[in-house]
Order: sequence, then C-alpha cells, then structure tokens
Amino acid sequence: MKICIIILLILNAVWFASAFWFFSLNPKKAAKLLLSKQHRQEPSFSIFAHSLRFLGGMNLSLSTLSIFCLVSIKNIAPAHISFLLLVFSIAHGSQLVFNIPIALKERNKEPHLWSVLGGTMFFIFVVDALLFMLNLFCAIALVL
Repeated sequence: MKICIIILLILNAVWFASAFWFFSLNPKKAAKLLLSKQHRQEPSFSIFAHSLRFLGGMNLSLSTLSIFCLVSIKNIAPAHISFLLLVFSIAHGSQLVFNIPIALKERNKEPHLWSVLGGTMFFIFVVDALLFMLNLFCAIALVL
C-alpha cells in the first residue's frame, strides 16, 4: 500500500504543478481553451485570463503539499496521510463535479460554457475523475 501512496502523491504533485504552470504562467492560453472565439475579443478577456492565475496559485499550494507529504511520509501518521489524501480527493472531485453539468449540456447539444467532452478539457476531466477516485480509495483504505 505504501508504494501506491507514494505513486499517488507523485501523480498529485505533478498534476497540480501542471495546473499551476498552465493557469498561472500561461493564463491567456488557458483562457483561450475555456472561451470560444467569439468571447475572446471582449474587453473582459484580459481580466478573465489574469484571474486564472489565482486558480494556478491554489494548485501550486496543493502541489507543494503533495511534495511535503512525499518528503515527510515516514514521519506522518497513516491517519494524517489519509486526511491529506481526502483533501486531494476533494480538490480533484470539485473540478470533476463542476464540469459534469457542462458536459451534460454539451452531450445534449444545449448551450454550454466550454467543451468538456473533447480535446484538452476531456483529458483534464478524465484525469481529475481518476485522481478523485484514487485519492478517495487510498484515504479510506489507510484508515480501515
């Protein structure tokens, strides 16, 4: 089980660090992924793109926490690791849950905010779903 936790913490660290890089260091590229072409010309595009840096900052803190857990795993009680995995599960799960209604609208050919069922956003959707479930499973398994 310990090797699974280590691999999961590495996956969390890399995933959250990637989100930091994408949203904080490339906010205009991230904004273009989320906004359709007709909405990119609005004066609010720059504000929206800049606000994504805050999302990146939150992901940086989660990546740092994952790295801290990896470095300190020998000194952290299993119950505490379980709690931290639950926190990571919530982080991934929140991204998943908030994209589900958008994906359903897209599938039903209704107006939706961005495309979740294709391209980069689908990849993000699937990885967040997998990491949500893996973190939750390991969090529960550690305390049973």
